[in-house]
Amino acid sequence: MPLEKPLLHCNKCGKFCDTEYSRDNLRQETHYEPDPNYGLLEAKAQGHYFSDDLPHGLEDMTVYTFSMCEKCLTTLFASFIIPVQKEYL
Repeated sequence: MPLEKPLLHCNKCGKFCDTEYSRDNLRQETHYEPDPNYGLLEAKAQGHYFSDDLPHGLEDMTVYTFSMCEKCLTTLFASFIIPVQKEYL
């Protein structure tokens, strides 16, 4: 069964941003998921001309697009001084 969206790679670890559950379902065609990806997907970050952290900041007028799998995203969250806000759906 074809996917509506392609599997995305995590820019940090290089693995796919999916889960074994979604891969099994796709192989067995028991459940159709229009988007099997999980985590931070195709996020965008943008540099600004007046960035204070230069020369280590983001480049001026540049948009960065990246994805992170759930495992890498969980590690990133754990490194934050101010915890992320959670909302249960």
